[in-house]
Amino acid sequence: MEKLPGMLVLPQLLCGVGYVLSLWLVCVGFVQANPAMDPAEQLRQSEAGRNSELVQLAGQLLQQTKQGGGMTWPSQVRTDLLSAAIRHPDWLISEALVTRAEQEINLARSGLLPRVSLSADWGKRMTGQNPVSGLPAFNYNSTGMQLGARQLLLDFGATFDSIRSASLRKTGARQKSMQTRSEVALTVAVAMLERQRLLLLQMWEASLAKERRVVEDKSLERFNLGIGTIYDYARTKAKTAEAELNLKVYQSRYQSISAFLAQLGIDEGSVLPPLRVDASVDAVALTSHPLVREAKSRLNALQMDLQAQKGRTKPQVYLDMNANTRSFQTPFEGSSVDRSALLTLTYDIFNGGRDQANLAMLASSIEQAEGELARLELDLKDQMVRLQSEYNANQATLPDLQLTAQMATDVYIASVQLFSYRRGNLNEILRSEDEMSNQMRRLINSWIDASIIGLRFSHTQGRLLRELGIASTDD
Repeated sequence: MEKLPGMLVLPQLLCGVGYVLSLWLVCVGFVQANPAMDPAEQLRQSEAGRNSELVQLAGQLLQQTKQGGGMTWPSQVRTDLLSAAIRHPDWLISEALVTRAEQEINLARSGLLPRVSLSADWGKRMTGQNPVSGLPAFNYNSTGMQLGARQLLLDFGATFDSIRSASLRKTGARQKSMQTRSEVALTVAVAMLERQRLLLLQMWEASLAKERRVVEDKSLERFNLGIGTIYDYARTKAKTAEAELNLKVYQSRYQSISAFLAQLGIDEGSVLPPLRVDASVDAVALTSHPLVREAKSRLNALQMDLQAQKGRTKPQVYLDMNANTRSFQTPFEGSSVDRSALLTLTYDIFNGGRDQANLAMLASSIEQAEGELARLELDLKDQMVRLQSEYNANQATLPDLQLTAQMATDVYIASVQLFSYRRGNLNEILRSEDEMSNQMRRLINSWIDASIIGLRFSHTQGRLLRELGIASTDD
């Protein structure tokens, strides 16, 4: 009977342990059923699902860059491009130069046609006393009319050489006009592609800035909960400011280019898709290039000018015909008529060395034109080879950039998932986000650069207007 109280202690102790164990199990079950009660865990789970919009945009850009471009743009885009090019001042100047060259031909041809002149006079005349006849001095009225014509008969081909020179200059002006139209079309097309580039970069930076503002808010919450550092918050805040600054820069450039295009009648609804061009060098591209043809026309025109100047140093033969009539109102009223037809030969025996100086100047101009033609051909060859190399290199590296951007996006998605599984941290997410953003910017720039380089390559070969589908019959 003395050991009975000790035997009751063990059951009571077991009951107490069981009660505490049961209470612990209930608490664990309640926590598992209500995980939101843990602020740190709730914050981690919310961070795991962020940036889905950014990832979705990255997928859309990757898909868009893989589609490639066509050989021609849609008809509406080509219509807008042609309409804008026609409004450009350089286009109007080129057309005016062609019109001027046409009038220079008419001016040269006028030398083959007769020159007809008509003059008339009326006034008072005074005559003195005639000492022979003894007639007194008197005043009288005089009326006269003169009709004259001159026809060139011989100038040793100088006029015909001038006409040929003017015709060659017209051909050169037309070729220069074609080149100017190509340059204008290139300027407008590049501006439209640059606007498309800035639009894509704006979309990316806007989505990135939005998500980084979320990260900034989460970093502040982590710091307040004691699971983050002030360094993490300062870093995310700096990243947000960087994205917002980039967005403002892109928006400013976009507005500037849009204002330029708006002056030419192209609104923001007209969007150019990237264009795929033929990267082969045309065998006759150099000889048929508008600039080369214009330079050759200018050279040939100077040679014709030289021949015309040589003709002007020789005698010239004209047929001059004149008819004069005059009436007098004097005490002895009367009238006179004078008609003549003469062959006139003119020849400058000495004119101060003007003809020799003109010949020497034209000879020097021909040498200069020959040098400029050779230099132009060399420059065009260099530009063709360089732009072809750049375009092919861009096309070769574009798939690698697409793969790199895809991998960077996959790494970013993986870092977010690891963070949700308690195997990563916020810094890893930020680093992978930076890498993904850098790769997407490189991809966008390279994708647009490919089209711009291709357009410049086609322009250098003189076939840009045909490839854009806006060439006229003269082109």
